[in-house]
Amino acid sequence: MPGQNLVSALLFGTLDGLPEEIVFLFARTGLTHLFSASGFHLFAAVQVADLLSRPLARLLPSSRQKEATRFLCRFLLMLFFGNCTGWSSPMLRAFVFASLSAGARLLEVQANRHWVFLLSLVASSLLGKGGNLSFLLSALGMAGILYVQPRTSWAIALGPWLFTLPLTIWNFGIFPLLAPLWNLTFGLLISWLVLPLAILDLLGKSLHLPTNPLARLAAFVMEKIVDTLAWTADLAGAAYWIRPFPWILLTVALLGATLLWKKQLRLQAVTLALVGFLLSRFFPAPSLLMLDVGQGDALLLRTESALALSDLGPPGTHGSTAPVARALESHGIGALDHVVLSHFDLDHRGGLSSLLVRHPVRGALWFREDDLFAKNSEQVLAEAESAQVRIRFLDGKAAPPGWQCWLPPFLKGNDSSPLCRVTLAEGSSVLLTGDMGKKTEEWFATMLAPFPAADFLKIAHHGSRYSSSEQFLRASGAATALISVGRFNRYGHPAREALERIESEGKRVYRTDESGTFYFPGFTDEIMRLVPESRTKPGKPSSASLL
Repeated sequence: MPGQNLVSALLFGTLDGLPEEIVFLFARTGLTHLFSASGFHLFAAVQVADLLSRPLARLLPSSRQKEATRFLCRFLLMLFFGNCTGWSSPMLRAFVFASLSAGARLLEVQANRHWVFLLSLVASSLLGKGGNLSFLLSALGMAGILYVQPRTSWAIALGPWLFTLPLTIWNFGIFPLLAPLWNLTFGLLISWLVLPLAILDLLGKSLHLPTNPLARLAAFVMEKIVDTLAWTADLAGAAYWIRPFPWILLTVALLGATLLWKKQLRLQAVTLALVGFLLSRFFPAPSLLMLDVGQGDALLLRTESALALSDLGPPGTHGSTAPVARALESHGIGALDHVVLSHFDLDHRGGLSSLLVRHPVRGALWFREDDLFAKNSEQVLAEAESAQVRIRFLDGKAAPPGWQCWLPPFLKGNDSSPLCRVTLAEGSSVLLTGDMGKKTEEWFATMLAPFPAADFLKIAHHGSRYSSSEQFLRASGAATALISVGRFNRYGHPAREALERIESEGKRVYRTDESGTFYFPGFTDEIMRLVPESRTKPGKPSSASLL
């Protein structure tokens, strides 16, 4: 049952078994933190502890005894829940903070919240489990709750969002504009209605009590909340992919404008803020990106009138987001105009499901008509139909804007890959070869007259020794050879023989296994490489990008 998987993910912070659509929904609404055992969960555990301690507290005569009973119940249940969830860094921080604060109140000691917060950070950094990013996001979120003023419900919801927003944008490339609203509505509903039931069920199972009705109720309520969240989030939108470097420009400009404003230099402040916005909004984007997707192909190509993706790389591991979606998101790419598949091998079409969930395709999915008879065609067609993406067939006359494609007479296997020449927005061109082998290369080199020369050549089949023939390399005339290949792949790509042939033709070689994503123009190369592309950046773009 989907609801049971959702509740399990909510309790234990694991996304295993959840459809990518659900993970994506929580990410684009700024609610991903619900799937990380943290202070949010501990607050629900405290609610359950208070509920369980009330009957016993009524039997005690003094208020101090009542308070001690509540403290003991809270402490034990928080300890139980922390053990069940494996003591993540955020959970340990929240546990130490809550225990020290409540203990101080019980002892009637005035606790300094700054020192309590600092001690909780030290404890979670030394003993908590999880990565640095989880620790930093948890620390900044708590700081947003503690130090935001005035301490109203809206401010408490806005505080963590504002404090974590720079780190969220930098690491996930997402700007969830309505995240405070979703946290104040659906986040609180989950905290009040689902988590207490789930924690009671967890506690009952540990005591061998019959609590299955609680589990079913929690699953049912969670399912209905998620259905409503999906409907309202689709209606509202307001989540955007952010290009990291333009965002840095804007942030620096706004900080500078704030300093100028404080010095009463109002005109200069407004001018700097406006310049920063314009620079970030119209910062030029590369027209060619060979994305680092591991052992597979994925090239993003920007022509004068369209943004297209050639091939989609492999799928994600263990149900995770496909590398092509993560790579696009690290560059602020939201919607695409077209997607072109050279053929249906898994390392070229494996990312289709993730891509169509996370990135709208406004135009069409293109491939050669003969691929309808390929063994994986039913899955490709089903995924396209589910995402309501049109299908169009490549031939000598039909191709995305700025593309020209030629089809070989070979209908099966790698040799069926088409040859496509793409004219980029600034006038350069690139030849795309799929996985074609020597037979197809030599057929094109012989039959196409004149041969479609280009500035860049995407080396066929990841640099296989059975591709990159001398005749084809010479005919292309490209000065730069691009090889999309995974690090330490089991095929030995690129082959030494292929590299020797490429280098003997005097071509510069760029490989994703050595240099990561290739950019052209390359002015953003070193800057953008500061952003790791292996992260998952959730969100739903309502446009190609905000910046």
